[in-house]
Amino acid sequence: MQIIGVDFTSAPSHRKPITAGIGELDGSQLSIQSEVRITNWEGFEAFLDRPGPWFGGFDLPFSQSRKFIENSGLPTNWEDFIDRLPPDKATWRKQLAHYTRERVPGDRHHLRTTDAHCRSCSPQMQYGVPVALMFWEGVPRLRKAGVRCLPMQSSGERTAIEAYPGAVMDILIGERKYKSDTRRKQTCCHRCNRERAVKAIQAENPFGITVHGADFDAMIDDPTGDTLDAALCALQAAYAYQNGFPDAIDLLEGWIPLP
Repeated sequence: MQIIGVDFTSAPSHRKPITAGIGELDGSQLSIQSEVRITNWEGFEAFLDRPGPWFGGFDLPFSQSRKFIENSGLPTNWEDFIDRLPPDKATWRKQLAHYTRERVPGDRHHLRTTDAHCRSCSPQMQYGVPVALMFWEGVPRLRKAGVRCLPMQSSGERTAIEAYPGAVMDILIGERKYKSDTRRKQTCCHRCNRERAVKAIQAENPFGITVHGADFDAMIDDPTGDTLDAALCALQAAYAYQNGFPDAIDLLEGWIPLP
């Protein structure tokens, strides 16, 4: 199976591209064969149209919390909810801001069940890592391209799962910082932790899959972590392809598959 790992951004550019690792899974061996850097939405949409079959891990939330969706009066069927998203980013941002203003502190940014499980932030967040904008930019494009998003939709020739490389890193090497987009915050410790992660994915690890064939030196040397994150998303996709999803999960909220 062709496996894809995508480190996503809500504003692709030459400075901060969407980074994708492309490989092939054979049993427990994942060979990363190439890397693609995508600097605009046209390029990303063309990337999604690449012929299948392929199975990809995309580092962006695939949904919002059930609490947010129900409180906002939005459809509780995932496909209908995605189709009801505002067509422009400004309206989406206003909708999120209005929702938080109307609620008491501590009950504004809700977690999905999978966020609590993976210790990821609320998909409503617009600042810091703007996952709410990543969701708005990414998921409708997956849907428009006809890519099947698991577990909300049945699998197809081109299939996507929600990946979270930060959680993969926690499993591989513990809770250690390993990247920064800000040059002055990039440290030798980050590089050492990337090196630890690279060694972990090449050896026996909790995902049951070993990675080879990649430019591991580039993963270690990239202080932004984008190159490594793309490989971790591919590893997570390979794990999900082999192991599937738990039975009792909320198909409106989605799930991030981990060992």
